[in-house]
Amino acid sequence: MRANLSEAWRRRRYKGSFILRLNDAEAEVAETQVWLKFAVKCQYLNIDSGRKLYSQYNQILALIVTMINSADKWMLTKKNELLMFPNSLTPQSPNPPIPYSKKSTWR
Repeated sequence: MRANLSEAWRRRRYKGSFILRLNDAEAEVAETQVWLKFAVKCQYLNIDSGRKLYSQYNQILALIVTMINSADKWMLTKKNELLMFPNSLTPQSPNPPIPYSKKSTWR
């Protein structure tokens, strides 16, 4: 789930991709809840701990669904990208020039 959320966050420029990754995270949370039920039924986890964890995952699920339903609010646009990362859009040469020296050691 964490990896999907992280990947979604980095894809905020593209709404479809952002929502897709959030949907993946939502599915992972739901799967974790299934495994929590399984762990309680098999007595790997006591019922109180299982309920507490299940409830915490419900809160995470609610937050993810809220993000999906209000994806436009989270999208990274050029305007807010410039505000958040003012130096990230500065054009930079992929190959910086090599300083020239008259006393070159190249022969």
